[in-house]
Amino acid sequence: MDQPRKNEYIRRSPVRLIDEDGQQVGVIAVQEALQKARDAGLDLVEVSANTVPPVCKIMDYGRYLYELKKSEKKQKSTNKTDVKEIRMGLRTDQHDLQTKLKKAKEFLADKDRVRVNLRLRGRDHVHRDIGEKKIKEFVSLLHEVAELDGTIRSQGSVFTADLTPRKQPLKKEQDETENQIQRQEESKGN
Repeated sequence: MDQPRKNEYIRRSPVRLIDEDGQQVGVIAVQEALQKARDAGLDLVEVSANTVPPVCKIMDYGRYLYELKKSEKKQKSTNKTDVKEIRMGLRTDQHDLQTKLKKAKEFLADKDRVRVNLRLRGRDHVHRDIGEKKIKEFVSLLHEVAELDGTIRSQGSVFTADLTPRKQPLKKEQDETENQIQRQEESKGN
């Protein structure tokens, strides 16, 4: 982090001065501004060096640095969205799927995106339809806390589904009506 210049390290004169209350004093010589800062018991900090004349403010330098670091840290944390990956295979057992499901729900609760990969190996390629069914089932178990981004993709031997957390989880009533509709569609297909 580039630290702003303060007190005697401010080289350019004159400067536009802002006092400790945030009121603009005007354009004055650096020495006069420095004297006002000393009288107030604070530092003269160059807030904007790229303007003509440069803008300087009378403030506590340590507190100013603390607030700068705090705002940078907050900015970094708000832009952070991780993509967590859940891997499984065609022969992944039911208990292992439940564990992976639990982990996926934890990731989604933390507002992280989840990528579910199902990899087909060896003779599994013969049963691509079972693999597709298995990943669809996994995604459907997460439908109350996550939304599917796009569709389930197939690249070579890998099925991929990207999930984002829902802003508000679905209510039980909505779940049941969706399940009823799905059962009706399945019974019509049979």
